[in-house]
This record gives sequence, C-alpha cells and structure tokens, in this order.
Amino acid sequence: MKLFYYAAAAAAMASAVFCSCDKQDEVTPPQPEIAPVHFVGVTTLDVVTRAEAKPYAADFNVFIPGVTAATKLVKYSADAWTVEGDPILVDRTGGTLVAWAPAALAVTTSASGAEYTLTAQKDAAAQDLIYQHQPVNAGAVAVEMGHAYSKLSFLATAGNGYTGAANLTQVQITGGIYATGTLNMLDGKVDPVGTATGTLTLAAGEKALVVPMAGQPTIAVTCTIDDKEFTATIKADTMPSLLAGVEYEITLTVVGQEAVISSVKEVPWTTTKVDGGTIS
Repeated sequence: MKLFYYAAAAAAMASAVFCSCDKQDEVTPPQPEIAPVHFVGVTTLDVVTRAEAKPYAADFNVFIPGVTAATKLVKYSADAWTVEGDPILVDRTGGTLVAWAPAALAVTTSASGAEYTLTAQKDAAAQDLIYQHQPVNAGAVAVEMGHAYSKLSFLATAGNGYTGAANLTQVQITGGIYATGTLNMLDGKVDPVGTATGTLTLAAGEKALVVPMAGQPTIAVTCTIDDKEFTATIKADTMPSLLAGVEYEITLTVVGQEAVISSVKEVPWTTTKVDGGTIS
C-alpha cells in the first residue's frame, strides 16, 4: 500500500514540475520593433560628373506604399529635415520609401505604388522633378534624389565662311520626343505614352525637359539663327539614349546656307533655383 502512495505522490510531483516548466516555456513571440523614420541627410547627385552629392535645402514629400496612409511633408529648417505632423512609423519589415521634390508636384499614390506623369516642357524649377526610391525600416534614412527628366539645350556657332553672329533666338522641336510618359517611382521605369511625335518651342536661352527613352531618338528641329530659319535632324547614330538626369547639349553650326548638328555631348545638369534651396 505504501508503494502505491509513493508512486502516486511521485506522479503528482512530476505532473506539477512538468506543468510548471511548460508555463515558464511559453514565450511571447518577438514583435516587430516599431520606430519613427527620421532623415539624417537629403542630397542630390549629378549623373554626368558623379560629383559629390550636394545637400538639398528645401521641403520634400515622402510616401511608403502600404505603410503611410497619405503623403507626408518633410520640412527643412536649420540644416535639418523634420516630418510635419505625426511621425512616420515603420517596423523592421519596413517598406519602399519614395521621396520627391518640389513638394508641390502632384504624385499619384496608392497602397501599391506611386506614379508621376512626365510631360515634355520648357525647363522650369517648379516642374523639375527629383526623386528617390529605396528600402526603409525603422531608424535613420539618408535620401539621395536624382532628376526624373532628361534635358536638352541648344547652342549655335558659325562655321567656316559664315560671317553672321550665329545668334540663336528660337528652337522648335518638331518630332522625335514623347509628349508624355508615366514614371513608376518604385522602380524608376518610364513608360512613354503614344509615339515620339511630341513638339516643343524654345526661346533664346530656354532648355527642354523631356521624357527619358531607352532607344536612340531621331529629333527634328527648326531653328532661327540670325533671323533666318534652318531645319536640321539629330540622327539616331548621333543622339544617345535620353537618360534621366542627363543634360544633352546640342550644337548647331551654320555652314553656308544650312545648319548642321556639329556635336551632341552630355554636360552637368545646370543648377536651377527653387524656393528654399537649389536643385542641381
């Protein structure tokens, strides 16, 4: 009989120990750490020269598809950038942050992405979109934004035997560029709309923001030099692909009774003034 009691007691003790250990082993699964995103540096980088990035001293917008419910404005003041209103909270799984400026530009956002319609137009600081897409999780973020457009600029020179001043007063792009294109800001890809039959007229000193394209374009231009009208074609074997963030300087040389394309070269993106700072 004693043996039975001892066995029963031992079984009860083992059960108690087992239950006690089982409760102690119940560990709450680790939860993703949630913390605010803060910006430790915002810069722009010249694609052509690969020069050292310059601080972007102005406000910009950010959006994280699937994380932020709406676009957030990041304010610049005293060499620092601060999220306006409530902080942006992300966990360790993070997301893809899209940043862009000027802040007034209308980007279409959704739970799955962010898009912007690029439009061939005269170069203007208010329309010169710079942006960046990058993975982000809780903590510090450094943003390095680049230009979304390609840029075309035109010069005129006097060739051998031409005695005029080669004063270029107008350039009409009559074909070879896209009027619009859709920029996927999550991967940087541009989907041109329609055919490359866009047109644009530039006055003296004006430059063109154009939709980037992978293929080598054939661009037709009509230019006014010394009050005379000339037509010229920038052929595909002369014109490189139109890359985002690259300015292409096209030189027209007047020789006799015609203007010819004497050079097309990549040059550093011309610094353009914006409210609160510069885009370069």
